[in-house]
Amino acid sequence: MLHLLRQYNSGMAKLKQYAPEVVDGKEEGFDYEQPDQLLKSLGMEPEEEIMLTTVLSNELKQQLAKEKKISIHQIELKMTHVKDIKVDYDYLTELVEKLLNQVHERDEQGACETKEKIYQFANGLENRRYAGKIINAAEAIAKGLYPTDPDFKYPAKLNAGSEQIIQEANDISLDRLLQEFRIKWGIIDVVTSAEMRTFFARHKYGIQDLDDTGRIRDIIAKGSRDYAVLSHDKEIQSLSRIKYRNKLREAIYDLADRLVEN
Repeated sequence: MLHLLRQYNSGMAKLKQYAPEVVDGKEEGFDYEQPDQLLKSLGMEPEEEIMLTTVLSNELKQQLAKEKKISIHQIELKMTHVKDIKVDYDYLTELVEKLLNQVHERDEQGACETKEKIYQFANGLENRRYAGKIINAAEAIAKGLYPTDPDFKYPAKLNAGSEQIIQEANDISLDRLLQEFRIKWGIIDVVTSAEMRTFFARHKYGIQDLDDTGRIRDIIAKGSRDYAVLSHDKEIQSLSRIKYRNKLREAIYDLADRLVEN
């Protein structure tokens, strides 16, 4: 698919270079004022072109990055768009409102469908960092982790847009992820989630750069004392001390890479 998309991209870039002109009484070439004509001549609908050059290409890059264990930014696939794509953030706000209300009303099927639409919206964005925040926020809302305010008013109506909701829900999602990590590895009393977020913020994908001050060594050393008792994961409880130390270091860097991608 990556090979085919690159071929498509190259061909589309070439077609866009031809200025419109009349040949044998017919107008040919690419008209920037009427870009959809090119799509129709290729047998595509505008919606299909948007899906191909945003959602599908981004999902492909995510899958390849996961399989190859590399940063999504290392995969070269910059799609050529036939026309500028306008991001409809009002539509995102409507979806977030809908998801909040469906979760509140315990409409599981509806919430699942709305969450998938939010994922599709996020996967259509060029800004992958913000896309990650949107996905994290949707997950937190769907699981009932957000809102935390007991006085939150329903039905939800986000007159000021969804930006604040997405940021707050994303923060809760990350805090829950870090808390679960600390519980799993038996380091809940060794390091706080806030501290992990602080030193992860300086991390660069794929680089062993978290132990300049010796804090990672300290966390691993303290965690290795009581992990067999404090860890909530049976496989981790059964590890030898040396394997625990090695695997915890690896897990910390894997988590840091995951967070820096988002």
